[in-house]
Amino acid sequence: MSRIISLTIHDSNLNDLFDLFKYIPMLKYLKIEHLYNSDIEDYELDLIHNDIHIKSVIINYSQAKFKVLELLSNNMINLIMFSISSPSKIE
Repeated sequence: MSRIISLTIHDSNLNDLFDLFKYIPMLKYLKIEHLYNSDIEDYELDLIHNDIHIKSVIINYSQAKFKVLELLSNNMINLIMFSISSPSKIE
């Protein structure tokens, strides 16, 4: 198990993030420069057995649809701060 608690990622999508969370369960602070849309569905989240304990998420540029952001935030049980910037309206 990794002891990383803070991480900055340049490019990612939701599929990649959930894969990452499996290996960094102690992660508390996440900054994503570019978040892209993803094909992940609700039923795929059932494969994730651990809650995500992140307290703070900053997304500097998001092209993800609202559903992707909703899936991400709904699995973060300790989320206190969520900041996002998008080039246009989020669908």
